[in-house]
Parts: sequence; structure tokens; C-alpha cells
Amino acid sequence: MKALLVALLVSLTVLPSFAAQLTVTVTGLSGPGEIHLAVYDDPKVFEGDTGDRGGPRDGINAGAIEPAGPEPFLTTFALPAGTYALGLFHDLNGNGVLDKNLFGIPKEPYGFSNNARGRLGPPSFEDAAISVTGDQSITIRLD
Repeated sequence: MKALLVALLVSLTVLPSFAAQLTVTVTGLSGPGEIHLAVYDDPKVFEGDTGDRGGPRDGINAGAIEPAGPEPFLTTFALPAGTYALGLFHDLNGNGVLDKNLFGIPKEPYGFSNNARGRLGPPSFEDAAISVTGDQSITIRLD
């Protein structure tokens, strides 16, 4: 009996604790393409991401690359409790990167959690941060 109790306690400590389901709704879609969405738990990674490379990396807790369908676009993530910032862009031409003009201004629609905006780049992690403590829904508007 004691061994069973120890095994149960050990298994509870190694299993991830997913405390919440985060549902993300995206509005402002402007046609077909792909939605590239990342859930960041690291401020430096969030503030340094320029959309020039896709896929997982350290500092990104979760993500999705999904076809843009009819509006609104919906996706969900199972996340442990914590503070996160979300960033996304609508890849209209399917090249896997956020296209920018000569001045570095995005040519494709993009958005952030809290509908945060930066001045000459992405917003700060603090401005885009959301606290996930239980099931919740957020809406991000693409500009």
C-alpha cells in the first residue's frame, strides 16, 4: 500500500499541470492563407521575434499554423497557469514568414494579445501579457 501511495505521488509531480483551456478568436482576416500564432512565456523571445522564421523554439510555449478559414478563426490551447503573450500574423502568400516592406513595416495583417501595439516594432511583453489561471477566451483583431 505504501509503495502504491509513493508511486501515485511521484506520478502527480511529473505530469504537467494543465490548468486552463485558452480559446483564441481572430477577427479581421483578409482572405485565404495561413494563420501563424505563437504563445510566448519568455519576454525576450516575444520582443525579439520578427516573424522571419516559423516553428517551435525555446520561449514559445505553444503555437499553431492553420489554414485561414471563414471569419472568425478559432483555436484552443491547453496551458499551465502562467503569464503569456500571443503574437500572430496572417500569411497571405503562404511563404511562412511575415512579409515586410523596405522600412520593416509588415505588409501582412498581424496582431497581439490585448490588441497591443508597439511604436516602432512589436509591443512589449508586458503590454501584450495575459494571465492564464483558468479557462478563458480572448479575441485578437488583425490590422
